[in-house]
Amino acid sequence: MRALIFTASEILQFAVKIEQNGEALYRTIAERTAEPTVRKLFLFLAKEDLRHAGIFGQMLSEVEKFEPMETYPGEYAAYMNAYTAEIIFPATVIRELPPSTDPIAALDFGIRRELDSITYYMHAKDLVPPNHAEQLDQIIAEERKHFIKFSEMKRRFLRKRAS
Repeated sequence: MRALIFTASEILQFAVKIEQNGEALYRTIAERTAEPTVRKLFLFLAKEDLRHAGIFGQMLSEVEKFEPMETYPGEYAAYMNAYTAEIIFPATVIRELPPSTDPIAALDFGIRRELDSITYYMHAKDLVPPNHAEQLDQIIAEERKHFIKFSEMKRRFLRKRAS
């Protein structure tokens, strides 16, 4: 029997924050990327992350809210903010990318972030009751779309470089 650590509500709260962090990071990468098609993709995916945050926020409103016991007011919100700031899109992750970004390096960076997101959500499915797994499957499907877009563009750039 598995231990239920998080509710679907908590996972969705994390998802909203992850998507908000991703939107900010992708906009920063777009600013650093000179290649117009790569910049356009990062801006598109920044908008998608903002849209995803809205989708996950709607999903959150449809599941029972988790109200933890707190030692002091705001304790749990502070924990959530600190936790999500350190996963998937932490503020320090941008240091991995050079100030002027090669298109392939930028795309590889995006691919890693999306794979990290997918992995997080897949593991999170083991931490929620089975009746909430469908919400996480929706999140994973959205993140896979991002991964595919990055991967397809990387293949196009690699083909272009090879010719």
